[in-house]
Amino acid sequence: MQELDVLLQRYFKTSFPAAGAEEKRAFKKLLDQPDPQLAAWLIYGQPCPEQPLASLIQKIRALD
Repeated sequence: MQELDVLLQRYFKTSFPAAGAEEKRAFKKLLDQPDPQLAAWLIYGQPCPEQPLASLIQKIRALD
């Protein structure tokens, strides 16, 4: 999905370099998720039940 690519690339370029180790691990774990699940969390705002993914998703959505 192109929308997901835009969101994830924006985070990667602007926030990932300064992120802490835990947030970087969460981002890598987020990238392992299937596109429909990523879309549900990042585009449609469905809650993610797993921390620290939920915090990272909030941060990515706030960049939009």
